[in-house]
Amino acid sequence: MLGTGIVTLIPRIVPSLFLSRIKLPEWFLSWLSFVPVTVMASLLTQSLLFDDGQLSPMANKFELLAIIPTFLVALLFRSLLGAVLVGMISVSLFKMDFLNEILRGRFIKRLKD
Repeated sequence: MLGTGIVTLIPRIVPSLFLSRIKLPEWFLSWLSFVPVTVMASLLTQSLLFDDGQLSPMANKFELLAIIPTFLVALLFRSLLGAVLVGMISVSLFKMDFLNEILRGRFIKRLKD
């Protein structure tokens, strides 16, 4: 367990120690600020639009629908935690067919029974 901890920490600590001692150019720091957004966009695109290596946007229809409220929360509140929670709840509700049940009035009927 100690070995896995060391292997995990080395790639995180060594670059920090190295980069803390040199002054990086402003253009490079500006460029680095776009890396997290780019990585997240590529990961989302791959997981939402592809299924088994094939372009298949409708294979993940619940996740595609969940993007809408998640993106709105992220845009309006600038909260990573809020966006993650709304995304998880949205996907869960869509997969449970919760919204369809509410729209057809079945959910209320189930609560009464």
